[in-house]
Amino acid sequence: MGVMPLRLSAQIFLFLGILGCIPANTQPVEPEPLQPDLLVVVSCRKAEAHLLELQCRDSGGRLLGGPNLHAEPFHAICENAIANSVNVNPTCLAAVKTCQEINSCPR
Repeated sequence: MGVMPLRLSAQIFLFLGILGCIPANTQPVEPEPLQPDLLVVVSCRKAEAHLLELQCRDSGGRLLGGPNLHAEPFHAICENAIANSVNVNPTCLAAVKTCQEINSCPR
């Protein structure tokens, strides 16, 4: 057996070895969406309902607790913020008695 067939055999073996390392399913696996914590969902919905009941408005005249400019409801914005470690303090917002007290809720 000469050097050429040995080299060719080594190359074929290497190629097959690399080919065997390629996974059969190359489609990326998408993770399941995270389910929001039930306490967060309830707190955000209570804050939304309470703010709408108070009928407070921001400096631009938009109703606090109402949807944003992209038509996303307040509870969805609240849940998303909390999921991203931004504390909007929905428990405090659900407990304020007046519009002036909203700014006293720590964030």
